[in-house]
Amino acid sequence: MAELHEHARPIQFSDLPAAPVPRGQRPRAARAIRRIGLAAARRQRPAVPARRHRARRLALPRQAPAPVLLPLGEPVPQTPDQSGLPSCSGERRPVVKTTRLLAASAGLLAIGLVLSGCSATPTAPAANAHSDSVVLQNDLQYGTARGEKLLLNACLPKGGGEPTAAVILIHGGGFDSGTKDFGGMTALCSELADGGLAAFSVDYRLAPEFAFPAQVNDVTDALAWLRDPAQVAEFGIDPERIGLFGSSAGAIIASSIGTNGTGSLTGDDRVAAVVALSPAVDLTEKGLLLGDPSKMAISSILQYLGCDDFRACPNARDASPLYSVDKTDPPFYIAMSKKELVPLEQGQAMMLALKAVGVPVTLDVKPGERHALELLDEATRASIRQFLIDNLVNSSTRTD
Repeated sequence: MAELHEHARPIQFSDLPAAPVPRGQRPRAARAIRRIGLAAARRQRPAVPARRHRARRLALPRQAPAPVLLPLGEPVPQTPDQSGLPSCSGERRPVVKTTRLLAASAGLLAIGLVLSGCSATPTAPAANAHSDSVVLQNDLQYGTARGEKLLLNACLPKGGGEPTAAVILIHGGGFDSGTKDFGGMTALCSELADGGLAAFSVDYRLAPEFAFPAQVNDVTDALAWLRDPAQVAEFGIDPERIGLFGSSAGAIIASSIGTNGTGSLTGDDRVAAVVALSPAVDLTEKGLLLGDPSKMAISSILQYLGCDDFRACPNARDASPLYSVDKTDPPFYIAMSKKELVPLEQGQAMMLALKAVGVPVTLDVKPGERHALELLDEATRASIRQFLIDNLVNSSTRTD
């Protein structure tokens, strides 16, 4: 599952105003608290401890560290693995029971290889290309889970006066690989800050040691950490204007948090905008029939869900952002290719669900097979730039 290489010109957010547009005082709607109950029927795995956040958390499988962020306007080179189905050599995969889903599995290789990261080659983090305009703070600890430190990198615009909007970046890797430093996230973090937005690239716990909802819980903890008054003051951010930017597996986490809870988008576990590149949103047995699914994906998804069989996997629906959509959710920008690893029907299903309840949504469909950060050509970057300006910088916060 390829993503963009880290040699790109910065995303120019030159349209950003010097200061956020003032918002009137609006009452915050009460949040409806939703919890995810982890099923006792799940496969034997370390239990994920209860977290302090009250609202529901979610997540999904594994996308590999990606290639490179290309300069705007340049075509993404196709590798042999991208010209057809990605191939894996000697990749360990969990043993999965034979199920009646073999017919559905024919197409979910789309998600499976994306999320399992078979086709990508790890790349070293790129040096900051914008050191004159961006302040980098790496390896900041935002929490601890089961004795494991949870870290993030902060990319901050220099010379900021008024509190700035912020974006949390969530890497791909199929939920069992990838980090905040790889797969194009280092370059993207710096680029966003160079354009005037505070960006935070986060790590989260990986499968198979940690299953759903650990990954979503971790990113939600990062969101809460950023909203703490100490971090708000240190980073100069506006806690009411925080968005999420997820790629592939990270797009599932972003979509899950974006549809989590109800009411005001200005606090708690809520966010003001979601950018999701190549998300799968329905991880249920029914969802495997969307588009042209595949077999490898099934093992990746089951690994993430902590199940051996979809028919005995009560977590599948809870882990599917599609079933958590409501009218108070934030605006979504979804980008996918017509023939990429995640079936386009997944994105179309999310678009229809959001539209049905009146939530603003853009589904940006590209020709070809590009996946996740590979989608960030010049036109897509311009569209995402405008989306973030409209929904994090210039827009009043919705409280319905």
